[in-house]
Amino acid sequence: MPPKDRPVAGPGAPPKPAGQAQPEVAGRAQRARHCWVDSATGDEAVHAGLVIEWRRGSEGWSALVTYVVDDQGSPVVVTQWLDGALLRPAR
Repeated sequence: MPPKDRPVAGPGAPPKPAGQAQPEVAGRAQRARHCWVDSATGDEAVHAGLVIEWRRGSEGWSALVTYVVDDQGSPVVVTQWLDGALLRPAR
């Protein structure tokens, strides 16, 4: 599927947990979406993130997310595909 046709979180569309339908926004302006990333590093921390892209696989929805973690006092920027269930919309 070409990138322009892939579903992404559009204006007013919060990320959906895995297994739920994600709205299609083909033909509309596509924007990145702020979110909260739950336990992305295996810790109990919640990280502010930015959803770059959504994709649906056999396991459900996942998102390409960029977020910052603290690595022994130094901020580290992480970009990775995460299960949609780890994400909550930032309001």
